[in-house]
Amino acid sequence: MLDVHPPHAPTHTWRDFFIHIATICVGLLIAIGLEQSVEAYHHHLQREELIADFRGECRRNIEISQLDIRLLRNDRTWQQAWLSTLRQYAQDPRAVTVTLPSRSASMLIQGTSGAVWSIAKSNDKAALLPENLSEIYDRVEHENDQAYRKADIDTEGLLVLTDLARADGLEIAPLQPSGPVTVTLSPTQRTELIAALSHLVGAANNCIRWFAILQGASEAVLADVRSREAMYPYIQKAALQSAAP
Repeated sequence: MLDVHPPHAPTHTWRDFFIHIATICVGLLIAIGLEQSVEAYHHHLQREELIADFRGECRRNIEISQLDIRLLRNDRTWQQAWLSTLRQYAQDPRAVTVTLPSRSASMLIQGTSGAVWSIAKSNDKAALLPENLSEIYDRVEHENDQAYRKADIDTEGLLVLTDLARADGLEIAPLQPSGPVTVTLSPTQRTELIAALSHLVGAANNCIRWFAILQGASEAVLADVRSREAMYPYIQKAALQSAAP
């Protein structure tokens, strides 16, 4: 004969079941919420760090741009003086002895930096920023790339002039200043030097303009503008100031 014993625990009801499920769900929601909160806080720190790093880079680029503009203006001064002197004899069919004015040292311009935003895009930190800031940072990156290209053209132009002048008996050491130089030049030599100097003055002007644009774009970032359109007054102001002699 079998003995029937009552259950040791009370029989579960639907109410108990739903309470149990609800407890599990609440626990999961709390765990997910905590995880997301930690992740959100981590992303917040990364975002603030990226913004701070980019602003710091903008400050350095403003200083470098201002320095490079001064150097380029100094270079342009003696380039224009040489160009003006040579043009006085442009139509003379004879070999002519000319005295070219003193020349300042052509100090090599410094490169600005675009590493912060470039790295942020490569490691996906750029996605942490709102769209308007991303557009602003992209604009600054574009201006920095343009300034680099113009600087390369200016440097190449200086090297061409240096090689051409040396072939004509003018020893140019770009990093060293020199006093007035007297040299006899044929019509062909004068024409070549005029072309090289004209190209170099144009390259210097373009370089000055783009460094100024980069400076203005960087100043807009430091002013906490919130759209690409709001950057334009800063860029225009810097470009107009750079156009002054």
